[in-house]
Amino acid sequence: MKKLLFFLIFSSLFLQGCIEKVSNTSNQTFKINEHTVPFLTKSCDERAGQYNFYKGVWDIEKGKLIFSNDKTIEVKGDGFDIKWDGNMNIIIKSVDNKNITIDHVETGLNIKKVNYNYNCIEVSSNNDNTETYRIVNHPNQSTQPNDYIFEVKRNGVVRTIPIKPSFDKEYTILRPLGLHIKNDRTEFYFELFYIPNESKPWEHSCAIVKGIYGGINSIDWSVVSKDIGIVEAGAGVSMVEYNENVIIAEQNGRLKQLKLEDGSIKELEIYNTKIEQFHKKYVHSSYYNKPPELYRYKDFLIVKDEPAILGSQPVVYILAAKEDKIIGEIIANGKRITVFKDGIVTEKKSLESRYQPFTWVFPGV
Repeated sequence: MKKLLFFLIFSSLFLQGCIEKVSNTSNQTFKINEHTVPFLTKSCDERAGQYNFYKGVWDIEKGKLIFSNDKTIEVKGDGFDIKWDGNMNIIIKSVDNKNITIDHVETGLNIKKVNYNYNCIEVSSNNDNTETYRIVNHPNQSTQPNDYIFEVKRNGVVRTIPIKPSFDKEYTILRPLGLHIKNDRTEFYFELFYIPNESKPWEHSCAIVKGIYGGINSIDWSVVSKDIGIVEAGAGVSMVEYNENVIIAEQNGRLKQLKLEDGSIKELEIYNTKIEQFHKKYVHSSYYNKPPELYRYKDFLIVKDEPAILGSQPVVYILAAKEDKIIGEIIANGKRITVFKDGIVTEKKSLESRYQPFTWVFPGV
């Protein structure tokens, strides 16, 4: 028993001695595989009025973080968001593209500047991209951001169909949620915003509808759920389509799941319990002003919770899940960061400002 106790203590000390090392590399040596999730980090050079982005990789299998020393992209200007597919495509969304300047672009990186309201989902049915399907909002997103079209492109020929879901109330399309190519059809989902009772215009509801395109010039519509029980006022909610479900993060910090097959909704206690434990330990005086961010990257679901804190240093909690199992976690408390694999600490270290997770941009929709 004494030998076992000594071994456990020694192993613990050895691990603690090893987890302080920071791993850095270059963009050319980054290795992304089925066990890793890439992300972008952001630093601000206020004197130059620019934002510098660097790549990072979360190796979930090993419970390690790796950061690149090489700048991926430099953006000058304000009022923009950046979206990344985890590969070589970046979209920069801004109110005025003329005020955005891009420099120091990594070799091979494809950059697209779009209107702030731009929203698009695109998939290809083959490897050479000769047949692609796309849902995109109106070309003039500044004035008609809630009007969407469905595009089919085969061998250079484009067919366009307006998105007009069948619904028994006046509605506004809030967002597309997924696009899937099946054997004989294409399926996609949208969230609709509507007023259920005209005598109470201050009350609203949100629905999920499904469209099926079978290869002709029309779309068949059905209602998955007429009221998903959320509030879109204020900061709204986060949503992502994941494994034939819609994951919803609300302003109270809780997550729930809508099953697209039958519209049933359930609380995701496996995630809610973890988030509540994080708040109980690290957030002593807080208020929720925005929902956790949700990302889908390949087979991973990423949840990033950055609560508003009163009079304390910032904290953030990030978890990675696959097939309804939490397999990785990150907790940042100020500059200190702790990485977990299957609930066990695998890495601890202090990060310089450009690598801190409060600025991380994960790939996905």
